[in-house]
Amino acid sequence: MAKRRYQKDPKLRAYRYLCFCLLGLKMMIMFAFSHVGVTGCVVGYSILGGWIFKGIEAPYELELRRQAGEIREKYTRQIVKITEQALLEGQNPDNVSAELVQEFEEEVVRFTDSTGWDGSEDEAEVKWSYSGALFYSVTVITTIGK
Repeated sequence: MAKRRYQKDPKLRAYRYLCFCLLGLKMMIMFAFSHVGVTGCVVGYSILGGWIFKGIEAPYELELRRQAGEIREKYTRQIVKITEQALLEGQNPDNVSAELVQEFEEEVVRFTDSTGWDGSEDEAEVKWSYSGALFYSVTVITTIGK
């Protein structure tokens, strides 16, 4: 008779369900604070951190490389144009293009100082690949840890 009363009484069913949920929550918390749980959290944090750092930093690095390429292209076109013009006029192109090369050097130095650009324009070899970002994530953990 007691079994029928339990099946029909919604308060008892809700109470039993609540006890089951609390027991499950208690077991999850105990696991999370065990050595295995903490290790799993650190590994998960590292993996997730690698994806987050890559997602944040890789587009910025690619944009810097694109901007550096545009600077180089601009000055290359100007130097070629001035050199061709000087040769057509029978002048020595070294005097005219030397000033432009110096301007190019100064702009590259300013760009490097202001952005931290590493001098590479190859978009296939970004530092913020997943492996580099994962390494950074692990480095952050070891720096913060005890």
